[in-house]
Amino acid sequence: MNAQPKIIFILNQKKHQMENANFVEFQLQAGFFKTKHLRDKNGRMLFTTTEQAKKAGIADPEKSDKVVRWNDGTPVGAVEFSDKAGSRILRVPADETAFIEGLCYHELVDSTLKKCKNPKVIFKDISKEQEAKKTEIEKRKIVDSIYINMSDEAIEDLAVILGYPKDDANSRLFSLKDNKPDQFLSYFKEPLKKNKFYTADLKEETILSAFLKRKKNKKVVTVKAGSILFEDEVVGNDFNAAVTNLMDTTKQGKNNLLSLIKDKLSKS
Repeated sequence: MNAQPKIIFILNQKKHQMENANFVEFQLQAGFFKTKHLRDKNGRMLFTTTEQAKKAGIADPEKSDKVVRWNDGTPVGAVEFSDKAGSRILRVPADETAFIEGLCYHELVDSTLKKCKNPKVIFKDISKEQEAKKTEIEKRKIVDSIYINMSDEAIEDLAVILGYPKDDANSRLFSLKDNKPDQFLSYFKEPLKKNKFYTADLKEETILSAFLKRKKNKKVVTVKAGSILFEDEVVGNDFNAAVTNLMDTTKQGKNNLLSLIKDKLSKS
């Protein structure tokens, strides 16, 4: 049975019809490429039609695993690329593994399974690119939603941590979430989705960082040779270590100092 119409069908699908599916892609580098055979991982020849297999002396080609088939059992047929519009790129559903692996191992194909110095065709897993794009789009939705729903207190805390002027905090945070979304998200707890929107509270360490910086500015805690001190006790060797130690409720931690810092602040 000739499977060429199926290949043409895959080649000629409109881009918008495939955006929500997982596909891999084979791209012709230049000119023309046609093959009636594929390869297995050991370099052994596989056939694209039962007629070829029969001519090669394969016993019972209708059932032979030497014939590469689509998932529906149909032999894949000859594979052809050319510079003509619509046939330079072959897009195949990612679950058609027998065909994909067979073409990836072909001697003139460069792929993640086998390298080729002078390939006629290059393999590209666009399903991963599509997934990465979806992830990035979703991240942008989360970041935008969190930004819109930030409380005044959260804005003030982030402004203190990042050193933003209070009157310019909103615009600076807007720029941060657009240009460095991962950094922006790092200050928040796991986002919660409600309907189509996301909200997130600041992490405890974020709030504590803002608290500590405010106290440093008011001389309640001091800095000496890079270390953060409360009175004569070292809270941490640097600012981040001080935050970590103040959050540590174990015997080795400095969590007990928090109440003392707050008490001193209330009396100052």
